[in-house]
Amino acid sequence: MIEKNKFGFYQVTPTPSAEEITKFYADEFYTGEYKNFNDSSLEVQINDKAFFEGRWNDIYNNFMEINKNIKIGDSILDIGCGWAQALLFFKDKGLDCYGFDPAIEAVEYGCKKGLNIKHAGLEGMNVFDNKKFDMVTMFNVLEHLANPEKSIKDLKNINTELSTILEMFVEKVAQSDSFEVESWLKKNNLNAIADIRLLQKYLQRTFQLFRKQWMEDGYEDYWEARILTRTNFRRADAELSRIIRALINLRRRP
Repeated sequence: MIEKNKFGFYQVTPTPSAEEITKFYADEFYTGEYKNFNDSSLEVQINDKAFFEGRWNDIYNNFMEINKNIKIGDSILDIGCGWAQALLFFKDKGLDCYGFDPAIEAVEYGCKKGLNIKHAGLEGMNVFDNKKFDMVTMFNVLEHLANPEKSIKDLKNINTELSTILEMFVEKVAQSDSFEVESWLKKNNLNAIADIRLLQKYLQRTFQLFRKQWMEDGYEDYWEARILTRTNFRRADAELSRIIRALINLRRRP
């Protein structure tokens, strides 16, 4: 049976357990009758290399747009990395690449290519012993998880400090009509223009994503719609713009 869950997405019920899902992807998805079902096939990814590299290049450019501080040597974790074609692309960009996947054949292939990949199921995020990552990707993975809500929450524990600050900032803005942006920046020792611009972009994108979801599925169905108000976001956005301009003018003074 297929039912609509509390997030507005359709889900098979009863949902297979995490153990059943992991076993399926470990034993059948890459080697059984499903191996050519979609673009998870290594052969498909190699034959259509130009297409996939174009897609990964778009993703990389999005990273750079969101966070202009990304540099060579920054770390990236690909959850459910499969045949590691995306990681090989990011490695060529100079990133420090990690990944994990339940399919041993795919893991062995990636390891032979010199990548740091582990054999692990997709439900547990802490595969690399509490290591923090600058970027985390999940390509065509979330819809295959038994408990995607828990997995997303677990991702917070492997995010970098900057990722935590971004999320904390949006949460503070969303939940307080009297939130003082400038005092919060000072408290968290944020005075770099690049970091403040990153906060602003993250704030704008978060609101746009939620607003799109509300408009598609019905504003009143989402608790976020009652908390993440347009007024709060616009006020914080304007305050960030003012602070950025002030910092720029301050640095221009002789």
